[in-house]
Amino acid sequence: MSQTILTSTKWRDNYASPKALEYNQFIEMATMGHGRTLDALCAMMDRPAGEDLRILELGAGTGLLTKRLLERFSSALVVGIDGSREMLELALNKLALSAGRFKAVCSSFEEYPWHDEPEASYDFIVSAFSLHHLDHAAYPGLFSGLFRALKPDGELIVADYVLSSHRRWQNRYEEIWVETRMKQTNDALGLSLTKEQVRLENETRKRSEGDNPAPLESLLRRLSEAGFAEAECFWKHFCYAVYGARKMG
Repeated sequence: MSQTILTSTKWRDNYASPKALEYNQFIEMATMGHGRTLDALCAMMDRPAGEDLRILELGAGTGLLTKRLLERFSSALVVGIDGSREMLELALNKLALSAGRFKAVCSSFEEYPWHDEPEASYDFIVSAFSLHHLDHAAYPGLFSGLFRALKPDGELIVADYVLSSHRRWQNRYEEIWVETRMKQTNDALGLSLTKEQVRLENETRKRSEGDNPAPLESLLRRLSEAGFAEAECFWKHFCYAVYGARKMG
């Protein structure tokens, strides 16, 4: 892949120590059905449990998805890329019993040498809650590189925060998210937050991380333009989606 991958690196400070230690609690409270989203991603990986698979995970973080992958596929090798060394260390500790089946690569997407990735290396490429940090201009280059790295009949499956192309529905998604965040914070921490407090906290965090979600329709179109076939949204829960496509054999 010859194109430069553009992305904001504001997320670095948010995923360094000590914030890396708080990530698991944060992601559970800040998303609507985080576990169900990961379950939906894994459910779309239709291969025998004992098959020798090579899986590339973009944004492995603390290993929340990685753990599911290694448990689901007992002979799989997962290569996990993440720009936070602190988070990868947490993942390595969490996955100590799977030593030899998880390879951690500390690199942000824009710094990873995608053009050097061997062609047809992976059966699956997956990502959860990471790609929404990318500059939208990065998607053509990234998807082209991922297409090249997949084996024939390999699949790219992504779980992420996405936008609606319709302002009315996007506004409603955001309102539902605020209400859910209020309830989850109260249930987990016993804190009663107002809608205004939640919105302010969310906007502050999005700015600090450089969040830049894209409309789902444009992501599916980008996949098709990169050469993928059968691009589709597999599962959706308000502003969270599991989508992907395959590389025809």
